Amino acid sequence: MRLVRTGSTAVAGALTVGALAGCASGSPSPASVSVPGRDTSAVPHIRPLPAAAVPSYDPKKGARTDVVAGSCDRDNGAWHFGGLVRNQGRQPRAYRIVVDFVTDDDSTVVDTKVVEVPDVQAGASADWSVAGAPDGDDLRCVIRNVQFD
Repeated sequence: MRLVRTGSTAVAGALTVGALAGCASGSPSPASVSVPGRDTSAVPHIRPLPAAAVPSYDPKKGARTDVVAGSCDRDNGAWHFGGLVRNQGRQPRAYRIVVDFVTDDDSTVVDTKVVEVPDVQAGASADWSVAGAPDGDDLRCVIRNVQFD
């Protein structure tokens, strides 16, 4: 008795073509996909940043120890997160702090913001803050990355 598998090969081929079709250049970019119930117009002074605006980790410019997280609270229809940055270097620095707003129940990132803190003199401190995800879910505010320029 000889088994012939013609149907499974055709199905596998169709699935592969369908999966690759989602990668075509006509697909919307992640930045253009809207999430139902996530209206960022409630925070008019914050604009979405393209993915390229989020700095990648560079160990030579890592400055996580320079930043202290403060409060993460709901206010005026949005989540607000802030803290303090202290320049522990010997030269003035500008900082970029990447903040994620994450759901409590399943740790899903619902918003990401990049806070730029310019011109912090050596040994000096500066406050920073950002408004992020719209009010609704119970969230945590997480500092993902800190880099200096």
